[in-house]
Amino acid sequence: MSALPHHKFPEFIATKRAAEALGRSPATLNNLGAIDGNNDRVGGRQLMYQMLARGQWLIADTCPQLIGTIPSRVDDPKKPRDLLKAGGDPLDDLMDSARYGLYSFITATEKLVEVRRAEMAGQFAGRHQDPELPDSERAAIATSAMIWHAPLTAEEYGTGRSIRVGRSRR
Repeated sequence: MSALPHHKFPEFIATKRAAEALGRSPATLNNLGAIDGNNDRVGGRQLMYQMLARGQWLIADTCPQLIGTIPSRVDDPKKPRDLLKAGGDPLDDLMDSARYGLYSFITATEKLVEVRRAEMAGQFAGRHQDPELPDSERAAIATSAMIWHAPLTAEEYGTGRSIRVGRSRR
């Protein structure tokens, strides 16, 4: 996942706060490209060491703290295959952030088009059927649904070009 551009940060913070208020993930409320992270410490550690051993993950020499941190971590005697956490040790945080970022990036999968379409339709369906809304607002909701549906259709059929939304001229 690429880094969040600095001009998107205020939008991300606002969305994060809104998501927390609704008890949802920020990734479900915006189009910032955010993904939920993976907290599997044991699996993440195994992935890190496997990728290092196979040469699939290279750590730049501009990351000397991470290079020094990885071999300095010790096994937790109470939790098999996990690392011992020492309270207040900044190297624990460094190791956790590397594991979290790498494992979350590698294991992240994009939702299928059908799933994204169903989620999108669910967002609009309830509001579109609301009998208390004026016709003009229901028409606007239907238009929004069509606009959001068009890129999914283009992706599903692999056209790679825009799909016209609305009436075509004859």
